Amino acid sequence: MVDAVKKEEVVEVPEERISEQDKHILEKAILQRQLAMANAEKAELTHNHIVLQLFMKHGMNVETDAIDERGVIKRNAVKK
Repeated sequence: MVDAVKKEEVVEVPEERISEQDKHILEKAILQRQLAMANAEKAELTHNHIVLQLFMKHGMNVETDAIDERGVIKRNAVKK
């Protein structure tokens, strides 16, 4: 049995590039996105730290209790 091997022709496509000005705009956008993500992460950590402090202040259990967005403490609100 003879295996028929079909050879595909490889065509080199020239690489396209954006202009230097567009590259700088793109780099700036990437940096702004990274900064926004870092700020969002910092805000999340700050929020979690404050919530943990409130839980400790009010003798709450992080496994079962909750604080809603109005500031109402809900004991045994989280079911396992």
